[in-house]
Amino acid sequence: MACIVLAITSYISTFIHLFFLYYYPPDILYFLFILFSLLISILNHSFTYNLLKYIDRLTMFIGFFITYNKSFNYLLKFALLLIIPFYFLSKKYNIIQFHVICHILITIINISIIKN
Repeated sequence: MACIVLAITSYISTFIHLFFLYYYPPDILYFLFILFSLLISILNHSFTYNLLKYIDRLTMFIGFFITYNKSFNYLLKFALLLIIPFYFLSKKYNIIQFHVICHILITIINISIIKN
């Protein structure tokens, strides 16, 4: 397993997302993109295959623009922009807590969008 902490936070994030997707289903394309992203995140954080890592990063890159466009207020947009330095700092200095903050923030942002 790549990192147990990141795997667990991605499982928790997936569970929370699935709960809200079930009770507040968004449009079908956003729904499918979220499901794909969750699957890739779980796989990437559970296994150490480079292909999964690159697919996850590509999904995050695309997801940034989708999420930014779906964000309905400046606080969500700011939180989304805040994820970028936390993610890069987590990679550069190997600070898992920053990566966990990214998981928490994107979960809150997505849930806000789904519930709106």
